[in-house]
Amino acid sequence: MYRLIAHLRGVSLLLLVSAQTILMGTAIFLIMPLKFVTTGRLRSRVVSVMEWIAHRGWCSLNGWLMRHLLPTRWTIRGDAKITRDRTYLLIANHRSWNDLFAMMVAFTDRVPPYKVFIKQQLIWLPVVGQVVWAIDFPFMKRYTREQVRANPNLKGRDVETTRRMFARYGDRQVTIFNFVEGTRITEAKHAAQQSPYKHLLKPKAGGVAYAIRAIGNKLDAVLDVTFFYVGGPWSFWDLFCGRIPEVIIDVREVQAPAAIGQGDYNADDGARQTTQEWITGIWRDKDALLEQLTQETGAPGRR
Repeated sequence: MYRLIAHLRGVSLLLLVSAQTILMGTAIFLIMPLKFVTTGRLRSRVVSVMEWIAHRGWCSLNGWLMRHLLPTRWTIRGDAKITRDRTYLLIANHRSWNDLFAMMVAFTDRVPPYKVFIKQQLIWLPVVGQVVWAIDFPFMKRYTREQVRANPNLKGRDVETTRRMFARYGDRQVTIFNFVEGTRITEAKHAAQQSPYKHLLKPKAGGVAYAIRAIGNKLDAVLDVTFFYVGGPWSFWDLFCGRIPEVIIDVREVQAPAAIGQGDYNADDGARQTTQEWITGIWRDKDALLEQLTQETGAPGRR
């Protein structure tokens, strides 16, 4: 009987999330054509409306559904003081796709709209590419060290392109989200990397450096977020069925060294070393925190 109830809960929640996704997506697509025929302040207002639908509509409603329709306990803790009038870079470990819903529960009603750096090629992805373009997600075209060496004119071009995108936001605050490991952790990936961390994959410092340099003086704070699922590992369906007893989301504000925003990670050895040392320190502390939570809650293992 318990399994039947859990599956009914999962199906119901999935239908609700799907229905409101279609509703919100349709609203954005109906407004999207206005972005092609407007300019300046009016265009900014059009984008703000679509942004509100995505953030305060879709994300907020998903968070509400998770909080009120699941027996899961959501424990949000830490020393960070979060407000909607600051621009954040939010860096986090990546346990599973459940992290996206945990993020909506913990942050959507407390921070400005989310923005995620998107690879330029993804703009052609049907529906998703057009929606994130419509709400001004920053598309990036990264250049390798080899490309920069072969063509010095490329140095800093990716950052300048992104800064022009941020200039479109004007006085609007945003929250940039970055899964620093670049992928979800699994036993196989952990073993293949020979990761020095017990509960984490190796962090990719370059993406963090790129984000900090691109945001520039608009960045108010960096939030270090740790996701932990008691009794895990758990799947996406486990979350929707209400099988996860507790999700702990630890949030800490950290200070990024000034050198990271001033140097070019791909061309400046000093900036690269500073970034890697800073991220390594954060990841070492995060791994220790995950081990502590594992011992305190009796969680069986990684992820």
